[in-house]
Amino acid sequence: MPFVVRAEEALAMQEDEAQLLVALSQVTQRLYASMNGRSLGKKPDVPLADSLRVHMGRRVVYGQLADGTRRRELTPNSLKLIVDAIQRPVTPRIDPQQYQGKVPNIEIQDQGHVLFREERDGTVTVNQIQLAIEQVAPVPQPERESPNEPLPLLMPAGSERAGDVLIAAQHLLNPLGQAVSPYDAVAIGPYQIQQQGEQLTVSRGEEVILSARQGQVISENVLQSDWHAFQTVTERMRLSSIGDQHPAIAEEPLREAELPPALAVLKRATAKIVNEQTRQKLEATATDWKRQAATGIKRGTTWLMAQPEALSNQRLA
Repeated sequence: MPFVVRAEEALAMQEDEAQLLVALSQVTQRLYASMNGRSLGKKPDVPLADSLRVHMGRRVVYGQLADGTRRRELTPNSLKLIVDAIQRPVTPRIDPQQYQGKVPNIEIQDQGHVLFREERDGTVTVNQIQLAIEQVAPVPQPERESPNEPLPLLMPAGSERAGDVLIAAQHLLNPLGQAVSPYDAVAIGPYQIQQQGEQLTVSRGEEVILSARQGQVISENVLQSDWHAFQTVTERMRLSSIGDQHPAIAEEPLREAELPPALAVLKRATAKIVNEQTRQKLEATATDWKRQAATGIKRGTTWLMAQPEALSNQRLA
């Protein structure tokens, strides 16, 4: 049976660990009562705050460790992830045994009994919590007198614009479109973007404004001001992409005397390297740097972002 809460109660759980503990305590009391001691056993009189353990990956973020110390590392971001996750039903047609012994993405236990478990690929193998948010019929809103009046910046932006924010966030985490994103977290102004397994979150300060899984928005509170901020970033990316398509600037080889001092030193040092593979790698990198010096730093940087191999060589060098 789902554990139904009001929308404001679910929001409180995302902001305060005490509210989440109260809800989980009600769930465990219901479970132990319904099982009547047959499967879970009689529940000792132990406060949930002392018996609960929450794992995120390999790390215990809430509960008692093996050495007896207690850990309380639930943050607004992790609370948001947990509340979103425990609303998802068990994934149909899966065999939980195939995940036995594997590290979960999220796991919630009470006295060793698993109440919820989500695997790192997004599969939910256990959900005895079954959180559900009460659906309230929307109140009809009066029509706006002036439909062309611009929306205030503090109104919710809507799912389509939340999708725009998600696309911009994904691009910031993986600007070169590589098979594996090079970044797990990126900060831009007051916003933080984090990727944990299949879960992506965007926060404004301490408030999570967007949560997505496998490229799909699962919850959002994106305001017009947030959308405008990410639209600015998206526009800069677009202009940068257009700049990459311009015809190449005619380059004239730099004479030795015109080389920046650092490149002149690099050229002389590279010539002395005995290992041929290392010398060739550095010579190729030096050529890239000379090209950037010849075309100017702005165009050189744009060119570099469009050349993943050259960027990788420079990082290695």
